[in-house]
Amino acid sequence: MTKFNLNDKAKNTQLFEYVNIAMLNDHSLNLVAVENRSLDFHIHADSDEMFLVVEGEMEMEFRDRLEHLSVGDCIIVPRGTEHRPVCTALVKCLLIEKEGTLTNENTGGTYQKCNSLEDVRTQIDRIDTEIVRLIAERGSFVKQAATFKKDNNAVQAPQRVEAVIQKVRSQSETLGANADVVEKLYREMIAGFVKMELNEFEKRKKYEIEQADKEDLE
Repeated sequence: MTKFNLNDKAKNTQLFEYVNIAMLNDHSLNLVAVENRSLDFHIHADSDEMFLVVEGEMEMEFRDRLEHLSVGDCIIVPRGTEHRPVCTALVKCLLIEKEGTLTNENTGGTYQKCNSLEDVRTQIDRIDTEIVRLIAERGSFVKQAATFKKDNNAVQAPQRVEAVIQKVRSQSETLGANADVVEKLYREMIAGFVKMELNEFEKRKKYEIEQADKEDLE
């Protein structure tokens, strides 16, 4: 039995991370940091839920009203009551509810408590699928970018590459990712996309030359 400081715990809580800091009988005390996220309306059938704002501010929306919460404010949502947290800026909260109340479904996919290696791999597979989808989406815009560039130097755009690297490193620190790993991954990905974009650029350039030659022959 040792004391802990809630503010100190909150300082070390990363974005979208649920940190269990204590148990009180059969209730779990979790700190969470959230930003720019609003959950769907939901209920907890078997537990009341308490929110205590430690940092920032948020809204708690009910079907018939909206409650604004700032630092030090606390609200208890009775079991069976439809509600949804609305967090437009960074907020850190202490949540207290019965153990097992929080799930992946009622936390917007951010609460991940795995009970086996298989559970861990299932979540990693889910994330990998989303990463690949986003890479494909990014690639579609890279192809479009080639149509706006005039030469190979514009395609390679080293200054733009370094700006992107600095941006994702900064985002990594905010989101709790390893900045060195993120930078390495991004440099590899960007190199691959630059190669793809150069191919698209050369194809377009060749097509334009062929079209110009046809016009000259006419």
